[in-house]
Amino acid sequence: MATVWQLAKSIEVEGKKMYEELARDAPKREIAGVFSALAGEEQRHYELFDKLEKRKPIEAGDHGSVSVDIPKMVDAIRIVLLIDEPALTAMNDAETTYKKALVLENSSIILFNKIMKELTDEHQIRIVKVIIDEEKCHIEVIRRLIDFVHRPKEWLENAEVYHYDEY
Repeated sequence: MATVWQLAKSIEVEGKKMYEELARDAPKREIAGVFSALAGEEQRHYELFDKLEKRKPIEAGDHGSVSVDIPKMVDAIRIVLLIDEPALTAMNDAETTYKKALVLENSSIILFNKIMKELTDEHQIRIVKVIIDEEKCHIEVIRRLIDFVHRPKEWLENAEVYHYDEY
């Protein structure tokens, strides 16, 4: 039977693989960069869970805030998509995969919360909380991408309504 750490690591492996595929298939380097960064975050989470499983010490630099400015990268994607119709079409085509990413990220948070309830070591609890917060950040990034991909559709469907929302 798999340990909780093995389950956590398997989710991170699945997430990394999915983000690497999205990066590989991305129509623009800016879009690929966001997914590559998310894949890197999943790898870092895997390594943290591996250290927790093996009871290895975790250095201060091993965890903390998200290591890249993903919101800034998402803003760069928005600019690219506003001027590049084929890239926007490709993003639309990948929407199903983005929704799968949301499901995976939400599932990981549910599992990690369950793991945290079983822990007694305060250091381990803190690390799992950090990972949960980072997974929530990943969800926000994916939601922003999905929302942005939908906005052009909304504008076309409601052409008589003036839209002033900022991206």
